[in-house]
Amino acid sequence: MAAARLFPQEERDYIQRVIDEKMVPKEEFHFGPYPDDVMTYKTAYMVEIETPADRDGFGTSEWLKKSSDPVYTVATLLDPGEEPNLLTLKVRLPPELRYLKPAIIANFESAAK
Repeated sequence: MAAARLFPQEERDYIQRVIDEKMVPKEEFHFGPYPDDVMTYKTAYMVEIETPADRDGFGTSEWLKKSSDPVYTVATLLDPGEEPNLLTLKVRLPPELRYLKPAIIANFESAAK
């Protein structure tokens, strides 16, 4: 569950409810960031994450696999509390296009507010 990785304090009641209702086995919850991820909180409910090249992390936890390029992620929690919605952007750019990262992330963050 992304809430446990990214927003464990802010969403503790929601996480506990999911565990109590046995919607997801407790063993599937991992609290706090992946060891190699670099996380920068923009607000209590928006975080930028860099998963380094060739590392396991939030950026490579689903459909993007490890590679020689890092993965940049922005995650924001919409409607926190009772039924939160997680909106994420994951992007991997080759070195010659990484100059686009700030514009891509800024566009996503402004649209997500």
